[in-house]
Amino acid sequence: MLVHLDEGFRNAAESMAVDRRRRCRELGRVDQSSGKDEGQKTDWEFIGAAGELAVAKTFNLCPDFGEQSGLADFKLPSRMSLDVKTVNHDSRGKNLLVKESAVDCDVYVLVEHVGFSRYKLVGWASGQEVRNTPVGEVVEGCHIVKADQLRNCNCPNFFEGANRSAGRRPGDPDPPPPLSGHAQSFRCAVRYA
Repeated sequence: MLVHLDEGFRNAAESMAVDRRRRCRELGRVDQSSGKDEGQKTDWEFIGAAGELAVAKTFNLCPDFGEQSGLADFKLPSRMSLDVKTVNHDSRGKNLLVKESAVDCDVYVLVEHVGFSRYKLVGWASGQEVRNTPVGEVVEGCHIVKADQLRNCNCPNFFEGANRSAGRRPGDPDPPPPLSGHAQSFRCAVRYA
């Protein structure tokens, strides 16, 4: 499933990336970002934030505009936690990699940045499926699920919620309004254009 992010989404991703990089420095966190310099690290953070926004746009989920990375990116209507992992188009392996120290989520989605403002939702795996994979088989300290083993994101009951591409049926209730706080909102009250 290919998702196009317009200028508004790109601007939001840029703000999220800059804020998250600044917050990491303020907290004195060990920097786990790839990149040779601060600009390149912010670029990688931008790609990750944009991947999160692609998932938010596709499934009408409220994005986490918070400054803290490393936690769940969304809470689903079922109250399960979801984390988005984004890879760049020129990455060697386009597989789902999750650090052993960060396998706390219920669902993981792999998104690929395929070009300017375009993101492909590659697939998803449950947290249990990720935790059942061996650690360090391909990348030290990481669980890996190969892209061809991921489930398709383009199904009507994806994550126990309606896919944005599926039309609302008569009598379907409106989604609940967003709640405040990190990864606390389930659905956006207003659908994305």
